[in-house]
Amino acid sequence: MNSFWLRNRKKEPILKWEDWVRPKEDYHWKVGRSAMELARAWFRKGSLACPVELDSLLRSNARTGAYRLILGEPEFKTPLPERGEGRNHDLWLEATCPSGNMTICIEAKADESFGNLIRDEINKARKHSASTRLPTRAKALLELLFARSCDPAKEPWSNLRYQLITALAGTIIQARHDDSATAVFVVHEFLGKALDPERQRQNDADLKAVLALLYPGCDITNTNKL
Repeated sequence: MNSFWLRNRKKEPILKWEDWVRPKEDYHWKVGRSAMELARAWFRKGSLACPVELDSLLRSNARTGAYRLILGEPEFKTPLPERGEGRNHDLWLEATCPSGNMTICIEAKADESFGNLIRDEINKARKHSASTRLPTRAKALLELLFARSCDPAKEPWSNLRYQLITALAGTIIQARHDDSATAVFVVHEFLGKALDPERQRQNDADLKAVLALLYPGCDITNTNKL
């Protein structure tokens, strides 16, 4: 992994955590918040290095175990179906594994939520514009992810967190852009005494709700979040 490097939006190398690309919302950039903690995690040794948690997670799976990181960019955007903002990955990584190219998209969390439920996000959009394309976009993302017909206005789809759906579908779309045979979505969760454990439990439940639909019948008691 010695040739691995991180870049900013100007394609310049990121050489220390203070140079990390800032998130859109400034309140995420402070000690204990996900954006800053993610930046610091990649420079724990004083220079750029894959966090041991991510390394252990990737090496625990036969498909990704012999991975090699090539390039990364924080706050990386992937275009999504229909009009609107793209998916903003907290960190996008280009890598290789035994099966070929691999795309890794990381969502960092302290105790920040996964956003609104799909139904609430659609209702919010309709209040701003009766002609919003969000229902169409949500349907397209759900059907890309679950490979079946999904109505975002009906359960169980309406009760999923919209941010999680854009994150997972956005990872698949980015992997296609990267011509990657393997797509990996990672939730890197940070802990601390100042964080709200109830919010973190809710995040865990929201993630498991999606996984239960993706992998029906599988044991999802351990979500393997970092």
